[in-house]
Amino acid sequence: MVETSPLLSEYLNRLASYPTPDAALAPALPQPEPGKTARLLITGPRGSGKTTAMQARAASAAREVLACAGKPLADVLLPLAEVPLYLDLRQWPGSLIELAARALAPNDHAAGQTLAQVILEGHAILLLDHVESLPPGCIQALGDQVTQASSKERTTLWASWRALPGRALPNWLADWQSAHLGDWDDTQVLRAIGALFEPETAAGIAAWLAGNQQLWLAAHRPMFFNAIAEAVRASKSHWPTQAELAMQVLSAMLDLDQAKSASDWLDHAGFGACHLAWMMLEQDMMALPIEEATRVAQESGGVTLDALVASGVLARSNGEIMFDQLLVANLCAAWYARARPDRFGGGEQAAIGQAGRARALHHALDIADDATAVLSAALDATAPSEMFRAAAGWLATILPERARELLAALARQTWAEALILLSSALHSLPAHSHPPGQASANGLASYAAELARASLRIGQRGSEALPGPAA
Repeated sequence: MVETSPLLSEYLNRLASYPTPDAALAPALPQPEPGKTARLLITGPRGSGKTTAMQARAASAAREVLACAGKPLADVLLPLAEVPLYLDLRQWPGSLIELAARALAPNDHAAGQTLAQVILEGHAILLLDHVESLPPGCIQALGDQVTQASSKERTTLWASWRALPGRALPNWLADWQSAHLGDWDDTQVLRAIGALFEPETAAGIAAWLAGNQQLWLAAHRPMFFNAIAEAVRASKSHWPTQAELAMQVLSAMLDLDQAKSASDWLDHAGFGACHLAWMMLEQDMMALPIEEATRVAQESGGVTLDALVASGVLARSNGEIMFDQLLVANLCAAWYARARPDRFGGGEQAAIGQAGRARALHHALDIADDATAVLSAALDATAPSEMFRAAAGWLATILPERARELLAALARQTWAEALILLSSALHSLPAHSHPPGQASANGLASYAAELARASLRIGQRGSEALPGPAA
């Protein structure tokens, strides 16, 4: 029988602190077959809730053991309780017992090994998370060690598996009961919003998400939904910006230490991932050769490519590197645009392809605190026509009043020829390029031309007489 020693109690209390999802959000998992100890395999894409389910089960088991230990009939109750052992296989040192020892007692290797063996000899639940993160040979070795260390009668086994290109499910997991976790449907998303927020707030959040197709689709993946919900809570006076969402999603994906803020990660370790995302999106590439991705990551001064792959932000397949989710790529690029405004003006422009610069301009304008400064930097004397078309297209998607205010402010910061080119780009936009209620491209073109003519007339007399944002 396992005794609740101080070392075990400390470990169980750590597990018991794992968050328990709201009952409305918890995935439905199968019950063990009658007369059999559970062997459960949880599958699903990244962010579908596999780790949440594993940790919630570990927390529940830990609380049960701690509750039994505090009761008068502890000697009777403890042998009936399953002692949980949650192991993150991304930290695999080559041995199951060694990994368990490190989880149980990070600062006392010998005591951790002893306690791991005692737990596995008794009534236990062994939870193996991220099995797919191991190389194929190590996965087979893990299966052999699990068989040797566990008991069919006394040990409940859970494992999580995320399908990766070219990776087959190992034989020792193939006959386990399975539960596949996928994306939520619309009803589940609305139920999740209702479970986490007050009714009046929930209605506003639902409308905000439904009005942004990318966010609405992302919210169907449980991990992204939770990150978006946390960003909404943190942004009390406004809806979260792309940069704020990027920080929240990336911090959730990388399992940051509680003491380390997301902004620290983005400023340093995440810079490589953000640089990669920006470059790949601007070149319309969904994957990069490993050699090229390694070079970009190294030049960015962030974490290594292997660390980003291990974290799950990036995936490696057939000699190429890609982002595990397109949303993450977009959020990384959005943050990168804010962190590196020099990428949208100044000396580094020449290194960016023309079409890439145009798409980058859209990213920057979507998240910029000062859109006028971004436009002024982008529409310089060397800017190609793609940049003016991109700026025109973006101006036609915002409210008319704001578009006119930006043009008036731009006229005070840029050269008249830039306004003429921008007017021409606005005139050339298709008639259907602006939704009803938003800026008329032709109206904006006429206003930009008026500003250009006024600027040329004023010449050296200054810009004080430039017309303001007329109705």
